Amino acid sequence: MFKALFNIIIGLLATLVQVVCFPVNAIISGTMPNLSQNITFVATNIPKYFDGLGYALSWLPTIFVNILIFIVSIEIAKYTIYFSAHGILKVWNLFQKIKFW
Repeated sequence: MFKALFNIIIGLLATLVQVVCFPVNAIISGTMPNLSQNITFVATNIPKYFDGLGYALSWLPTIFVNILIFIVSIEIAKYTIYFSAHGILKVWNLFQKIKFW
């Protein structure tokens, strides 16, 4: 009996929240642009810019290409570690400010 009454109250509260939030959702959906077409356009056109890259790299000596790949890998790893460390520090400082413990 209590469970059924609790489910009815929760259902009514959920309906009330949906009714109250509907105009806000309509306003936000109306003002925000639809980015799905732009994202699709960028995702399909990026490979066009790199089509000739394989051909251009085939003219270079293999050792040069390997060194280039190594340098790019090191740069990616460096920036990944840098941003990860700063992100962890920001989260840690946020936890310190909130003081969960």
